[in-house]
Amino acid sequence: MSDSELRTEIALLDQELPELDAQIALVRTKRDRASELLLQALAYPVLSLPNEITSEIFIQYIDVDERRSPLRLTWVCREWRELAHSCCRLWTSFDSKFYAVNCMPFWLRRSGGLPLDLQIDLPASPSEAQAIVEDLCNYSAQWRTVSLRSTSLISFPASLHGPFPFLEKLQLPSGYETSTPSVFLNAPRLREVSASPAYSWLERLPWVQLKVLDLSSESAATCIAILHCAPHLEELQLSFDPETLNLLPPPTKMLVLPRLSTLSLQPALCFGILEYLTVPALQSFTTDVDDSGGRRQLLSFAQLVARSKCVVRELTLNMCFTANEECAFNEWIQNGAF
Repeated sequence: MSDSELRTEIALLDQELPELDAQIALVRTKRDRASELLLQALAYPVLSLPNEITSEIFIQYIDVDERRSPLRLTWVCREWRELAHSCCRLWTSFDSKFYAVNCMPFWLRRSGGLPLDLQIDLPASPSEAQAIVEDLCNYSAQWRTVSLRSTSLISFPASLHGPFPFLEKLQLPSGYETSTPSVFLNAPRLREVSASPAYSWLERLPWVQLKVLDLSSESAATCIAILHCAPHLEELQLSFDPETLNLLPPPTKMLVLPRLSTLSLQPALCFGILEYLTVPALQSFTTDVDDSGGRRQLLSFAQLVARSKCVVRELTLNMCFTANEECAFNEWIQNGAF
């Protein structure tokens, strides 16, 4: 090979070197990235799990304890934050006991279309409470369990019209208004309600389908009217103003609750309402008892049991006695007076 040919060969090889150097640099970059991923997998093997498995681990972590916040998962690393934000099931439960109420919109936006379990203590400020209620109503089609506790009057907006396909449990504050009173009637799965209703509520809730009712009212007559509409109750907690018992006419026909197995009655002076009830399936009874009328209260209960022909397996008496009064009351029971 002549000198000129060698010089030509060297020139051609020099032209190929930059391209080869670029290819070597690209391969080195890929190698470094693969090494980094390998080190991460060795140091944090959880990051090598499929997203579906990691998401299920997140869900199990939250389900074990309601106080465990999905927010904590977002603080670990970028990969976990992105995965937690995309996992709708992590954001379907909100309790204002554990999280600030102003975090709630963040929760709701990430819940997708999944059923929601919400327990909200509304702020004392009426305007702030109303703003939260209106925000909640935008997601009403997803409600499954909703507990609203408020010290002020709230109003459900006209946009709240149902249906409520997932709603199973509802706790309403004592003061609420709505432009569509029958709005909650379109809740086919609703079985449990806690409310402090007025007589006008008779057409606001589907009482006939309820199984569990926590009823607190100012009027004994309102309680009787509602119980007439709820024949399928299995658990009942009842409270009202005892003074309103005097406004009831004497019982002429018993109010029969054939499936009621658990009854709680407070305060003690509400015992008179037992004269209007027949509960053949009753198994558990809880009430307050005071010395002023404790013996008469238990005699009323004995008459209820005899009339209903039920077998009560659990009787809980919350006694408001002094030590001497309690001893005398216990002796009265032991002597067979009850």
